[in-house]
Amino acid sequence: MKVLALDVASVTGFAVGTIGEVPVSGALRFAERGAPPVRVWFKAMVWMHEQLKVHQPDVVYMEGAINSASLGGKSNPSTFILLNGLQAVLSTVVEARLPVSAKTIAVSTVRKRFLGKGNLRSEDAKPMAKAKCIELGWASEDATYDQTDALAVWGAACEIESARIAA
Repeated sequence: MKVLALDVASVTGFAVGTIGEVPVSGALRFAERGAPPVRVWFKAMVWMHEQLKVHQPDVVYMEGAINSASLGGKSNPSTFILLNGLQAVLSTVVEARLPVSAKTIAVSTVRKRFLGKGNLRSEDAKPMAKAKCIELGWASEDATYDQTDALAVWGAACEIESARIAA
């Protein structure tokens, strides 16, 4: 089973691969910083369409959007609109192209499954996830947190899908 995992953000991390193999991963900004949301959403739509065509995943997992109010003032309404729009656009492309809907996975679930503890703060979880990805041979030292966050989503998604298949 091939899984595509996304950590949707201003710079979106992605990881794709067959369960049990080393995934391909990276991170990208869909449009230049400060671009209008519709340009970002359009470029994201084109990118997702291409990823589904090239990689042909069986399932897509996206880390759920965080409520901007829970970020303690580290976000704003424009960012909230941009990120929720990205989630909607990417999910819509999956809905149009795959026989199954994109699955949303909570940050706490990713951290619990990948790091063993779901209630970690972001500043603690990100370096831990990066270290684990490097240890597993999934990422290099110069990998970004966007990339290793997506790899953590991929690892958690593979665990969930493996259990589902085995049941």
